[in-house]
Amino acid sequence: MNNRTISLLGAVVLLSVTGSIAQAQCPSCSCLIPATASKLITLVACKGTGCSADGGDSGGCAFGIKFDKQQNPNGTQTVPFAGVPSGQVLVITDLEWNATGVTASNRIRASVTAQTSLTVFSTLLNDSEASDSGGRVGGSISSPHGSFIKSGKSLCFNISTSFTTEEATIHGFLAPDS
Repeated sequence: MNNRTISLLGAVVLLSVTGSIAQAQCPSCSCLIPATASKLITLVACKGTGCSADGGDSGGCAFGIKFDKQQNPNGTQTVPFAGVPSGQVLVITDLEWNATGVTASNRIRASVTAQTSLTVFSTLLNDSEASDSGGRVGGSISSPHGSFIKSGKSLCFNISTSFTTEEATIHGFLAPDS
């Protein structure tokens, strides 16, 4: 065997051992991936100019607006979003957001919260971006390990200032609640 063959064999053995160790440390990790494409979820919250007439419902959200639209794989939307099914959790992997008509050249905070009532909520994701001189701002963040929300809670989007239009999209998937 030459050195190149030995290096290649070493890489294969290392990959095999690494995969086994990762699986041994987290035997239930396979539960936290979408089982089928139909478990992928995209939700939208939108309020203001350019949003549909039924968007921007604040129902269940003390601050901000509710993620009330589900974008379906065929391009249609389900309004209102029926919520996280019982026995499932929604694992949120990404947030994209933007707003117009905000204070120019200012730092704007955006957050996604899970609310069980108008006074009880927990923050799932936070982002902070600088607005431009025209009063526009936007951002995106990923949550590599996922943030999750159980059934029976409202999922809300909020920014830290007044606005003309705000819109947010979250991506994630449904997984069994264990």
